[in-house]
Amino acid sequence: MGMIEPTAQALPQLLSIKEVSAMLGVTERTVYRLCDEEGFPSKYKLSVRCIRWDKAEVTAWLDTRRTQKNAA
Repeated sequence: MGMIEPTAQALPQLLSIKEVSAMLGVTERTVYRLCDEEGFPSKYKLSVRCIRWDKAEVTAWLDTRRTQKNAA
């Protein structure tokens, strides 16, 4: 029997700091500040200079913020 290869759908899409800042419409520095807030998605440190965020987690966080804003 051969090994089962993971599909692209099974793997999370990871975003760079530039992609997260563009998605949120804020500076890279602000993204790092948001990392200190409770509830912001955890970053994944892949190497010394490579940090990524899960796109689904960032999208869910953004949707929650939009919902809270609309409820206020």
